Amino acid sequence: INTTEHRLGLIAQNIQQAINTHMPDITNIISERPVGDENLLQLDYSRLVCVLWAKVKQLEQRLSVLKNI
Repeated sequence: INTTEHRLGLIAQNIQQAINTHMPDITNIISERPVGDENLLQLDYSRLVCVLWAKVKQLEQRLSVLKNI
């Protein structure tokens, strides 16, 4: 969305592509909302945190295995 504010966020299309590739059963992180004459994608960050937490746990396990090699 065009704005003069400096904002931090993720690009919903990038997250949607990753979810479609790796977790196609997940459907409640991205939704559409009408803005003017178009629908824009929006992320539910509170739900995305759950996915990120699971990934951190996987990476911790992998790191632990690699440290023991």
